[in-house]
Amino acid sequence: STNYILTEMTKRNIDFESALQKAKEFGFAESNPKLDIEGLDARDKIKIIAFHAFGKNINNRDIHVKGIDSITKYDLFFAKEKEYVIKLIATCRLNTKSNIQEISVFPTFIPKYHPLRLTNNEYNGILIGGELIGNQSLYGKGAGAYPTASAVLSDIAGFSNKYFYKYPKIKSGDVIIDSVKKKFYLGYNKKYRLNFFEYGEILESYESSIFCYTIIYGFLDKIIQLKKHNEISIISFT
Repeated sequence: STNYILTEMTKRNIDFESALQKAKEFGFAESNPKLDIEGLDARDKIKIIAFHAFGKNINNRDIHVKGIDSITKYDLFFAKEKEYVIKLIATCRLNTKSNIQEISVFPTFIPKYHPLRLTNNEYNGILIGGELIGNQSLYGKGAGAYPTASAVLSDIAGFSNKYFYKYPKIKSGDVIIDSVKKKFYLGYNKKYRLNFFEYGEILESYESSIFCYTIIYGFLDKIIQLKKHNEISIISFT
């Protein structure tokens, strides 16, 4: 759903509300799209992936989440100028100590030639990385009548045949999530300007009469505090 909305905003130069309405009309968004546009559906999916891949059961409160409902045409102008596209990306990484280095959901600038750049409209993509295998990607439709029906029928068939998911990697004990620094873009109207020095190192700033942005490098758990200001776009860099 979010991918379709962002693709429409980018290709047709329309605002978020118009793109959301079109997604509803074509069946790519629910009548109440909160779970999708606020990143909550992506949060639940990355939580399941972390459980399968790493055996770690992570609390929702420990997953940093920012949806796409604050994205504006000015953010898209910036992306186009820098040859990026914006995608809602759910991320989970381990560090060398096998601790969670990051688990988050953020709108993200995707550069040219990145494997996830071509996941437009109702398509989804997964990028899997490892020390020995490098990066591998999966790509396919993730929204619409037939993909949704296929997933529902698969679950019904599994339940009917008493098939249940197994989690052979599950580990007991507390999940350790290390603090990580990342680079973020903050887009905002001039009247909402804040003291961003409190949140990290300022790398770049721009100001005009109608739009401003700041690029900041700081700890993820600090920058997510800006989420309470819904007028500020928070977009991660890959």
